[in-house]
Formats: sequence, structure tokens, C-alpha cells
Amino acid sequence: PGSPRGASGPRRMTPRARRLLAVGGAVVVLLILGRLLAVLLTARWWAAAISDAAAQAVSEWMLLGWMLELAAIAVAAAWFIAHALWVVRGIASVTLAQRVGEEEIPVAISPRALTLWAVGMGLLLGGMTGTGARSWRAPIALAWQGLRFGRPEPISGADLGTFVAQLPVWEIGYDYFVTLVVLALAMITLLYTITGGIRRQGGQLVVHPHSRYHLGALITLLAIAVGVGAMLHPWLAVAAMQEPLPM
Repeated sequence: PGSPRGASGPRRMTPRARRLLAVGGAVVVLLILGRLLAVLLTARWWAAAISDAAAQAVSEWMLLGWMLELAAIAVAAAWFIAHALWVVRGIASVTLAQRVGEEEIPVAISPRALTLWAVGMGLLLGGMTGTGARSWRAPIALAWQGLRFGRPEPISGADLGTFVAQLPVWEIGYDYFVTLVVLALAMITLLYTITGGIRRQGGQLVVHPHSRYHLGALITLLAIAVGVGAMLHPWLAVAAMQEPLPM
């Protein structure tokens, strides 16, 4: 792959900068945890005014939401980090141009810096993708408990409870999967273009074999997602009907 060039070379982080970064990260984590604790205690105190059972139920409900969000972020972050590291693994070298006087001298970026950069990008995308997963708790809890009306839907023949309890969870899982695949595909396409894994040469588009296999795997997953979406479409179409069909 080619070597991208920038305006200046990489600089090592000083021990003081590392300490400041660590302290800043710790402060951010403490602020987030403090806010979550305040929200939990406030909700518990409000529910305790009704009954101890209500306080317990509210606490479990909030913890379920946080666990879902944490799991969604962790899965997404691991997914994006794995793909970013796979891109880094296929890069022979990446250099930045450091200007010394009137000349530019290529300076190689260390594999450790590339790995940290890949992990950081994966964590960022994982947080963006998984945030808000607490809204899944109601449909997931309903699907976990199960719901049956004992009456079939006339078009599909499935019990009406399937459309109330199971279908929303299927849609959530499908949307989450598609989001992961599409964002990963966009991310690695951009990274391979920057690092030279995908480039134009002699008027033709040249794709490195490592990039080709990686892109092909994600495009295959996207094709599978399209097929699953086609299978879900009739169910979603029935669920979206506002009026019964004419008899």
C-alpha cells in the first residue's frame, strides 16, 4: 500500500501529557458514573414513596437499560476495533512527511501508534452505535416473557402476539446488524483508500488482495442482510397496516 503524507511528522507524547490525559479521562468517567448514580437514587427514592416493591422494580428496570446499552456499545466497539486492526495488519508501512528546512523527510509511524489509533476509532464508533440501546428494554422484556393472543393474523397465520412481542425485537436486531455492517464497510473503504489499499493507477482502480478479501467479506454480510430484510418485509408490511383488508 502507498504511504499517506501529511504536513508534519508524529510526535511522542510527554509523560506530563500522559498524566493529564489519564486525569482527564478519569474525571470524565467519574462524572458519567456520578450522573448515573444520581439518576438511579432519585428514581429509587421516588418509587420508594409508593412501595418497596416499586423501588425494586424501578431499580431493575434502570439497570436493565444500562446493561443493554453497555452490551451494545461493547459489541459494536469490538466489531469496529477488529476491522480497524485488520486494516492495520495489512499495511506494510505508513509514513508522514516531516519538513526539515526546505525538504520533506518521510517518517514511519510505529505499529503501536497505528494500533492505538485503530482502537480509538473502534471505541468512538462503538459508542456512537450502541448509545441509546436502553430503549430496547421494553420490547426485549416483552419478548422474553412471551405473549400469545390465541388468535391468528389472517394473512400470515401467525399468532397476533408475534407482531406485538417478537417482531419488534427482530427489527431491532436487524437494524443493529445492518448498522454495524454498513459503518464497518464505510470505515475500511476510507482507511484502505487513505493507506493505498484502494487506489487509482494508470487510469484503473487497483485493490490490494488484503483489501479485496476484507471488503468482499463485508459485502457478503451486507448481501445476507439484504436477504434477511426481504424475509422480514412481509411481516413488517402486515404490522404497519392501519386498516383491515376488505373482505
